[in-house]
Amino acid sequence: MLALMASGGPIWAWKSVGLALLLRIVVALMVGLGVLEDRQALLLLPLVPLRDAIAVGVWIASFLSNEVTWRGDRFQLYQGKLIRLEAQG
Repeated sequence: MLALMASGGPIWAWKSVGLALLLRIVVALMVGLGVLEDRQALLLLPLVPLRDAIAVGVWIASFLSNEVTWRGDRFQLYQGKLIRLEAQG
């Protein structure tokens, strides 16, 4: 998608986006139907691009903070190490 936006939309960029989308859908079907044997994979297939877009947003947002909550505990990255923060309350 970035190549498509940055290049101004030539045919090669559209083909690349189409191929990437096709391959992503094929992988989702192979995992959903072939590995997990889940018939709902077909019903949820249209949501795959939305899920991928949300995943990119979460990935970008992860660079905006140096704190993480994991299994109810809060940690902060400080000088390359995770420091457990004291519980509130």
